[in-house]
Amino acid sequence: MTTIVYDPFNGIVASDSQESDCGRKIPCKKLYKVSKNIIGTAGGSYAGLLFVEWFSEYAGEPDWKERPDLINLDVEEDFECLIVRPGGTCYTVNRLFVPYEREINDFVGLGSGSGVALGALNAGADARKAIKIACKIDEYSSGKVQSMKIS
Repeated sequence: MTTIVYDPFNGIVASDSQESDCGRKIPCKKLYKVSKNIIGTAGGSYAGLLFVEWFSEYAGEPDWKERPDLINLDVEEDFECLIVRPGGTCYTVNRLFVPYEREINDFVGLGSGSGVALGALNAGADARKAIKIACKIDEYSSGKVQSMKIS
């Protein structure tokens, strides 16, 4: 799946860069800057890109009632996204494009390696180091660490 973390205290979003396809590990992009927001995608890459494309059609906050038709979205394309807004507030969005506002009084993580990465953050690692630690343990996370800072 992936590992994505958000450190609201330093304004950093970080992720691994592995896509899994038929047992192969392929490098991919998981963090996107869209209208001053940072979007991190976890799970099915194609569905995640569909979300990023849909989100980019709006200048600011998207119209959550105008969701694309996902009736043919394969279960294997299940995904979740993390959106960090300018100023640092964030929310997660599930495969049905339903947003969930997150409390920003602690670290936020998504994906199969997020438990390890959140533990590393709480032990004092920075976001990039937390992703590197998760990549050592989680079989679905690897590759170069990607990171972005929210403004």
